[in-house]
Amino acid sequence: MSPPPGRALLHRLSHNFCLIYLAAAAAVLLMLPNPAEADASRPQPLHKVTIVGSGNFGSAVARVLGRNVLQHPEHFEPDVRMWVFEEELADGRKLSEVINAEHENVKYLPGVQLPSNVRAVPDLEEATRDASIVIFVVPHQFVPGCKYCM
Repeated sequence: MSPPPGRALLHRLSHNFCLIYLAAAAAVLLMLPNPAEADASRPQPLHKVTIVGSGNFGSAVARVLGRNVLQHPEHFEPDVRMWVFEEELADGRKLSEVINAEHENVKYLPGVQLPSNVRAVPDLEEATRDASIVIFVVPHQFVPGCKYCM
C-alpha cells in the first residue's frame, strides 16, 4: 500500500531539503582554510558570499548559508547577497523589496524565514561584485542568460 499523496510529497520535500542543507554546508566548509596550512601571523581576508538565484531552491540555500556565515565570522563577511530576478507581485510591490523587508521569499518559498543577513539584490553585477564565493542556483534554462551579465 502506498502512502497518501500528501505524505509522499512531504517525504520527498524533507529528503530534498536534507540534500540542500548538505550541499550548502559542504560548499561553505570546502571554502574554509585548512588550519594546518594557515599562516597565523597573516590575517586571512573574509569571504563574501553571493547566491545567484532566488527561487525556492535558491532561497533554501540562502537560508542555510546565511546561518552558516554568521556562525563563522572569522571566515566570512556577515552579509549574503542573493540575486533576485526582479518581479512585481500581485499587490504591486517588488519581490526584492519584499524579501529585504520581510526576510521571506513570499513568491517562491512562502512561510520560510530567511536570516536577516540575506539581502536580495536585483542587479546581477552588483550582487556578484567583489564576491569570493558565488553559488549558482538557477534553473538550467536561465543559465545562458546569466553568462552575459557576469
